[in-house]
Amino acid sequence: MVNIKQITALKLLQESHTTLRCKEFRPILEKAMGEYNSERYDECMEILRSAPSSESVFSNLIERLKGKSVHTTLKRMAAKKDTSSLTEMKALFSLGTHVIIDCEQGITESAILLPDIYERIGKLIPEI
Repeated sequence: MVNIKQITALKLLQESHTTLRCKEFRPILEKAMGEYNSERYDECMEILRSAPSSESVFSNLIERLKGKSVHTTLKRMAAKKDTSSLTEMKALFSLGTHVIIDCEQGITESAILLPDIYERIGKLIPEI
């Protein structure tokens, strides 16, 4: 019989499988999957919740970008200040480039940001 913890753990596992695609997160996913398969759902969820979130990875990246023009533009976008669609796209492409640079330097967890970055770019394309 399926219980609520099992469903919750499975949902979190599915979401994590989508967001934690980087090779350095594979051990986390494998350990969580092992706990899930052993019907230790609380342990599975705890492991997955200990993984870095997109928000924490984004905050770390933004901190490293201080002093660069992309940092200023992203802060203006976050504050809902007047920025054009082209300026926002340029900032998002730049952010994506910095994610790739991070990956080249071994900071591969930044790659979890790429789907969100390019989704936002896609939403801006019709405004050009």
